[in-house]
Amino acid sequence: MSTYKRKDKKFNAKLVAIADHKQAEETIEKVYKSAWHLLIAATGCFELATSKTLFKRILSIGLVGFHLDSALCDALGVPTTPQRLLRRLRK
Repeated sequence: MSTYKRKDKKFNAKLVAIADHKQAEETIEKVYKSAWHLLIAATGCFELATSKTLFKRILSIGLVGFHLDSALCDALGVPTTPQRLLRRLRK
């Protein structure tokens, strides 16, 4: 990696614009992923309300819990609970 710094202001402005664009894309991706997980959690809530068997209710509770956790972790940019558990198991 070079430590050479270019003194051209236009070039430096372009680098800043590229970095800002990448950060904006990452933020938009986080919002979409979180919204997707919230939509699936809402589907799980609907399944919980309309299901009649105990097995379906247990599955829908797991669906809601997993996707709410994923939505929150995606929004905050931290690993999800299953990812953290798997990392601990590998150690």
